[in-house]
Amino acid sequence: MSIRRTRMGDLVAASTYRHSLLAAMNIFLAARLFSQLPRRRSHTRWRPRLISFAAILMAWEPAPSLTQRFTAVFDCLTAMFPSRRRPGRTYRGFTEALAAVSPWLEDAVRKHLRQATTGLGPRALTREGWRTFAVDGSKIDCPRSIANEVEFGTAGKSGCGPQMLLTTIWDMGSGLPWDWRIDRARGSEREHLGQMHHALPADALLVADAGFTGFDLPSALNRAGRSFLVRVGSNVTLLRRLGYVRQEGRDTVYLWRTGRRHRRRRPLVLRLIRAKHKGATVYLITNVLDPQRLPRAAAGRLYRLRWGVEVFYRSFKQTLQKRKMFSTSPRMARLELTWSLIGLLVLGLLNVRMLIARGIDPLQASVGNAIKVMRQAMRYALGRPMRLSKLLRLLGEAIKDGYLRRCSKSSYCWPHKKRQRPPGPPRTRTATRQEVALAQTFRDNPETE
Repeated sequence: MSIRRTRMGDLVAASTYRHSLLAAMNIFLAARLFSQLPRRRSHTRWRPRLISFAAILMAWEPAPSLTQRFTAVFDCLTAMFPSRRRPGRTYRGFTEALAAVSPWLEDAVRKHLRQATTGLGPRALTREGWRTFAVDGSKIDCPRSIANEVEFGTAGKSGCGPQMLLTTIWDMGSGLPWDWRIDRARGSEREHLGQMHHALPADALLVADAGFTGFDLPSALNRAGRSFLVRVGSNVTLLRRLGYVRQEGRDTVYLWRTGRRHRRRRPLVLRLIRAKHKGATVYLITNVLDPQRLPRAAAGRLYRLRWGVEVFYRSFKQTLQKRKMFSTSPRMARLELTWSLIGLLVLGLLNVRMLIARGIDPLQASVGNAIKVMRQAMRYALGRPMRLSKLLRLLGEAIKDGYLRRCSKSSYCWPHKKRQRPPGPPRTRTATRQEVALAQTFRDNPETE
């Protein structure tokens, strides 16, 4: 380790920054992770580990263009890995290497970080006795290129540019993204959830808003053994007194399609929960039929925690400035969005890990304060090198503000603010005689489907 003398006369290790930032990232992205990956043909100057670090650091870098971000990150990489052969100097070479290995590299990194999230411990991740997850979607803008318009399309107002639909499963215990899907603007959030729920833990409780109702999706989740808590509105019809279960409770309802095309589908037995949210009554359905396992009060608190996924999208779009991608190529736009999410996940894991060590709730983590710390560490050439102990201490102090606001943070005049009407109460009715008789046949013949 080389030593230099500062103006104050103190001896400071010149490579302190290199070891602090590299050691911090190695907590979740150690070299053994990449050494265990199958050897595949890749770019000569860009190895998988360097590609991963470069893509994550570019997600943290606030420069106004991708080429400027790459230039800043290149200096960081050469300082972090001085003994390695230098990677390519051009942004084009990096994108070609990223596109070549990303299909299998991002999958390996995402699975590893998911395991690292689970390794934070059940005490920090459990809410109301459950491993809870929220799901929601949001639109990400793309540059108005012909390729992006053809590939992604639009789903907004007239004159809107191309967009990608991002559907995320958000861990309500750690406050970190668990899984996500990227699709064209008019993709289906329900289809994305149908693809992602298999990666959830066996004891997970999925909390969703009214956009994830219907019959097919809850029925598929129920058949897969997934517990869910979903808000319903006036577009949903629930049946009572169907007689499908022998002992119906006061809150027992059924979700069923009784049309000629759906007569062979079994009714879905649910529990209707009424909870208070922002002074209004919220109607929730769940396949957790035991009130002791999921009390009404706990269900209401869990639904209120679901708002964290909205805050997650705000942090991603506003704080990290990822509302719009820079890539004019659809393939690179997808990669830019994917590695931006991975960068946010690594940042959140570092922040949450230090908060848990201090006994602080992970949901108190501040993306804004954490990214300031990492960007300060990345600017090692502009000031005194940061030691690892200081870097980790600052990450442990990156929490949300605790002052009491006396008024709303929302703008007084915001002409484009969405003012959607909240969902009304679901329609409930007593089952007809024909529906009761049909349900009786399903109950008496368990093998009928």
